[in-house]
Amino acid sequence: MDSTRAELSSALANGDVVIVQGDTGCGKTTQLPQLLLSAGYSRVCITQPRRVAAIAAARRVASERSGCVGGEVGYAVRFEQKCSSSTRIKYVTDGVLLREAIADPCLCAYDALVLDEAHERSLNTDVLFALVKRLLSHRREKLLIEGEAPAGPQRLIIASATMDADHFSQYFWGARILRVHSQMHEVNFFHVAKALPSDAARVEAALDVAMRLHCEWPATPSHDILLFLTGQEEISTAAHAARLLSAQVRAERPHLPELLVLPLHASLPSAEQARVFASPPLETRKLVLATNIAETSLTIVGVRAVIDPGVVKEKHFDRERGMELLSVVPISQSAARQRAGRAGRTASGEVWRLYSEEQLAAMPAAQLPEIHRTNLANAVLSLKLMGVTHTLQLDWLDAPEPKALVHATKQLYVLGALTAEGELTSLGAAMARLPLEPTLSRTLLRAVELRCADSAASICALACSEDVFCRAGPPELLLAADAARARLESSDGEQMTLFNVFEEWRQVAEARRDTWCAENGLQARALRMAEDVRLQLLGMLPKGVTAAAPDA
Repeated sequence: MDSTRAELSSALANGDVVIVQGDTGCGKTTQLPQLLLSAGYSRVCITQPRRVAAIAAARRVASERSGCVGGEVGYAVRFEQKCSSSTRIKYVTDGVLLREAIADPCLCAYDALVLDEAHERSLNTDVLFALVKRLLSHRREKLLIEGEAPAGPQRLIIASATMDADHFSQYFWGARILRVHSQMHEVNFFHVAKALPSDAARVEAALDVAMRLHCEWPATPSHDILLFLTGQEEISTAAHAARLLSAQVRAERPHLPELLVLPLHASLPSAEQARVFASPPLETRKLVLATNIAETSLTIVGVRAVIDPGVVKEKHFDRERGMELLSVVPISQSAARQRAGRAGRTASGEVWRLYSEEQLAAMPAAQLPEIHRTNLANAVLSLKLMGVTHTLQLDWLDAPEPKALVHATKQLYVLGALTAEGELTSLGAAMARLPLEPTLSRTLLRAVELRCADSAASICALACSEDVFCRAGPPELLLAADAARARLESSDGEQMTLFNVFEEWRQVAEARRDTWCAENGLQARALRMAEDVRLQLLGMLPKGVTAAAPDA
């Protein structure tokens, strides 16, 4: 990015929006905010689609600036933040910035914004595109008419490695595009000849490649391996299998380095995420098992091989059933390039694609934007609170389907968040201020009236946390988990079963909780996280909320 400093300064001096399309590893995520700071912008906010990337980037930049996270550089993600009055560079998830816009529609806390990883097109990011464009349009009008700009962001940078830069430029009034290249090392690609028949075969093949590389490669210099998997449960199963295979191989070949198997997924606590980015001990190789959160923003130093099975878990909203569904689907060509970009960043590397070149060519060019495949109720509720009366008339980058907005509006009406005319109720305003999906926020607020908010907060917190039952591991651990589920299972459904587990865990002395979890096949960190979220939710509850039931 240093070679682009002068060009970026010129672009920022001559326009309020700049599109930065930078190769993987060029430093967009870490260097752009520092360049903005040195250019005189004193409060810079950078969004990331995922919490892991936001936290990791903040740690990296704080280290580069010889500081600690929470000082000059900080972060804020859902239910967790490290910021202070001295924070000047703040990494946030797109959802957090959207919530900040509810409290501060002008985003006066910042004078420069970087919306990073724009190609991912999360729902929150698409909403932010529309809101920030509206803010900048208002700022331009004030400057033209009154000669004075209102408070709020003066500059916006849209950044990504694989976005359609021209599409974004057209949307933001013909904004200037800067293309930044990085020095990549040689990367060799390997494809399988034919498709693998099942999920189990895919994971087995991926571990086979990982163990083969582990046996063939030297221990030093660092030759670490990154393997993409679809979710936490698959990662847990693969991690257990990898540790068993590693122990078997090392018993036969004691000269091999230790294999440190590390998971990386969205539910992982910050301290465990940090282990992924730290250098391993001497004579140790890292095998990182990650979801698609490792596709972007993150540099895992030492990775020389990427194993890409070519699939991802994607969320789709089924309007007929009123349910969000997760299904395993092929990745896009854009995602394949992002995954490959994790290798070759610090040295020559290899990319093992467990799909054929013909399958790659048949993949969609880019992932379908989330705004076209997810429930829009939460977005509509947030926009209503920000004064956007007619959501379809908002200037979207790609407008959602009208029937998706109608469905979301109907759902919010049934919940009492909107009137029959589509206006926000006092209950809807209270719902929008809670960091929960509308059905959960409505449940929690109703519980306040029924004087059972503590129990409802526990249930909502569990819905926001990872699975409390161990799904992979030694047989004795899984048997313990089955026994705990049978003992605490409720005939009223899964939520009440989880609630029973949580309440029993809360009754255990704090010093014994981890032991109790191990004895019962439960994930201690998931229960700790749920407790933290429960306490935060209780602290956010408004006083005197009354429910407005929809007309009969």
